Amino acid sequence: MAGALRGMGAVAGGLVAATGIKLIAALRSHPLGLRPCLAIMGLMVALIAWWRLPLVGVLLGVGLPACWLTWRRIAP
Repeated sequence: MAGALRGMGAVAGGLVAATGIKLIAALRSHPLGLRPCLAIMGLMVALIAWWRLPLVGVLLGVGLPACWLTWRRIAP
């Protein structure tokens, strides 16, 4: 059972990574631009994967400011 769950976790991680790679092309037209988006993505990966911070905290701490910055760019 534990091996099956590890395998499913690896498959889920691969699917998330593949979706992220597909979405990189859409970042070229993002209001923040490609480099800031990649920097935010790298920061989030580092906080979650390397420093093992909780996903909810990282989404609130990094995701909300990123959404706010994007909103400021597209606001009239």
